[in-house]
Amino acid sequence: MARTVEVLSLIIGHLFVAEGEEKYRPKGQGDLRNARLVCRRWSEVATRHLFRHVALVHPNWMPDWEDDIELLAECGFRKFKQLTASPTVQHAARCADIFSAPDPDQREYDVWEPWETGSYEPFTSAIDRIVDLPKLQEVRIRFADGVVGDTIENDPWWEYGFEHPDTRFHLLRAVFKAIHNRSTANGGSNTKVKTLTIQNLQNKALPEDILSSEPFRSTVKEITNLRLQIAHEYNEPGPDHDLDLPDRRTFDPWLQNTFLPIFADQVTTLHLAQNDFWGTWPGYFDGQGLHFPNLTSLTLRAFAIGHHDQFDWVLRQKTLQTLRLDHCVIASYITFEPGQLEAWNSPTHDWTRYPHWAFGLDPIFKTFNFPGTWETVFDKIQDQLTNLVDFRTGGYGSRHWGSPYYFFTPERMPCLLSPQRYITTWCTDVDENSGEMELGNGDPTPLPEELRRVPNTWVKRRELNRAKETRDGDWRALKALVETVAKRRRQKGLC
Repeated sequence: MARTVEVLSLIIGHLFVAEGEEKYRPKGQGDLRNARLVCRRWSEVATRHLFRHVALVHPNWMPDWEDDIELLAECGFRKFKQLTASPTVQHAARCADIFSAPDPDQREYDVWEPWETGSYEPFTSAIDRIVDLPKLQEVRIRFADGVVGDTIENDPWWEYGFEHPDTRFHLLRAVFKAIHNRSTANGGSNTKVKTLTIQNLQNKALPEDILSSEPFRSTVKEITNLRLQIAHEYNEPGPDHDLDLPDRRTFDPWLQNTFLPIFADQVTTLHLAQNDFWGTWPGYFDGQGLHFPNLTSLTLRAFAIGHHDQFDWVLRQKTLQTLRLDHCVIASYITFEPGQLEAWNSPTHDWTRYPHWAFGLDPIFKTFNFPGTWETVFDKIQDQLTNLVDFRTGGYGSRHWGSPYYFFTPERMPCLLSPQRYITTWCTDVDENSGEMELGNGDPTPLPEELRRVPNTWVKRRELNRAKETRDGDWRALKALVETVAKRRRQKGLC
C-alpha cells in the first residue's frame, strides 16, 4: 500500500511544474485540482503537491473609491492567514514564497507608503503566520527587480516598479524574525528551515543591525542550501549598465568578506547569480579566504574571470560533486574610461596594456588584454575537483540574459561550448552564433597617425573573435572534462 501511494505521488508530481521558466511562479495547480476529483486516494496525494508551496502575494487592486484601499490590502493578506490556518495546508506546506511588493502596475502608494518606515502591520502579521507551518523546509524571499539606490533623487519610484532599500531591509528583518519565532514554537518540534532563497537581493551591504541580530544569526546556523540572485541598479540605459554607481564597486568585496563567510561552515549547496557580469569589474571578487568545508553543489551565474587565479577559490572546494557555470565568461579585453581604473582600484596583474590608439580608440581609454582560456579552466577543474560527478556550462543566449533563467532549475542547464564564453568589458555584446566581439575597429594595431583625427575611425577593420581563436583547445578540454565526470558517475553507480 505504501509503495503504491509513493509511486502515485511520483506520477501526480509530474503535473506540477515547480518553477516556470518564464514567470518563475508555480505552474500546474489547475491540473492538480482536477486530479483531486478522481478519487479519495488521488485527492490526498494531489493535495500534498498542491499545497507544498504556499505564497504570500500582495493583492492586485484598482479601486475606484479611496476609502476601501486599505481594506482591500488587508483582505489580501488575510487570505494567507486563512491558508496557513488550514490543517491540510499545515500538513503539506514545505516551501513559503514571500513576495516583497505588489505588482508595480497595480501598486497603490497610499497603502505602500508606511512600509518605508517599517510600519505595515497587515503585511508583517501575515509573514508571522509561517509559525503555523510545522513542516516548512524552505523560505523564498522575492524582491522586485527594479532597484533604486542612494544616487537617485527622491521621486515617486513606486509608480515605476522600483523598490527602495529601506523596504527591502524591513522585509528581511520581518522574515528572519518570523523564522526565528517558528524555530522556538511548539516546543521546538517544528522542522528547521534549511533552504533560503533570495531573489533580486539588492547589491547593497545589509545593515549591521540585521547581520548581528539574534533572528538572523539563529536562522543562518540552520541554512544548508543558500541561493542568491543579485539585482543591480540601472539608472540609465546603455551598455555600461551604470558601472560607476558606488554599489557596483563595494558589494562584491562585501559579499566575499562579510556575507558568505557567515554561511560557510554549514552550507552544502550554494547558488550565486547576478544579473550582470561580476567578479572582475567594477568590484573585485576572487574568493580569497572563502572555504566551504561541506559544499557539494555550486552554481555560478555571470561570473567573469579576469585573472589566472580568480577561479582558484572554486578549485579549493574539494568536496564539490556538482558544478554549474551559468553564462560565466572570461574577460579577454578590458577597457576603462577616464578615471575608472583609479576609482575602481582594479588589480591589473595578468594583464597586458595595449598602446594608445589600439582598436581605433582615443588615448583617453585604457585597454588591456587578459590571455586566459577556458581550456585552462576546464583542465584545472578536471585535475583538481576529483569528486565532481556533475558538470554543466551553459545559460548563454540573448533570450536567457537579464533574467535568472536557470536560477530555480539549474539541473536543466545544458553543457555546451558557447561562442559567448569570452567578452569585452566596454561593450559586452558578443554574437551568440559566431562569437564575434565589438571593440572599436577590432584591430589591436595602433591606428596610423594620419587616421587618428579622421571621422569614422571606429569602422570595423578586422574580426575580433576570441572564441574562434581558442575553439580547438577549449573543445578538447571540455570534452575531456565531461568524459572524466561521466566515468566517475558510472563508477559510483549514479547513472
